[in-house]
Amino acid sequence: MLILSKNMDTQKKIKTDIEAKLQSVIASLGAENAEGKKRLGTLEAEKKNNSEIEAKLQSVIASLRAENAKGKKSISTLEAEKKNNS
Repeated sequence: MLILSKNMDTQKKIKTDIEAKLQSVIASLGAENAEGKKRLGTLEAEKKNNSEIEAKLQSVIASLRAENAKGKKSISTLEAEKKNNS
């Protein structure tokens, strides 16, 4: 009976130790998960910001190309007028 009691006590201690280790692992994984979610949120915000900046730059580029085309057309027109007047 004494051996059985010691065996049960040993099993109980092992179970308690395992549960404590599992709780520690769960807490650690929860912290890692929270950190990962925070980092993901930061990266998504950066991606959104970069997308907005890229869209603005594309708009500026399109405007500059249109302005450049208009300027080239004006130059061609002036050169044609100059040639006709010569």
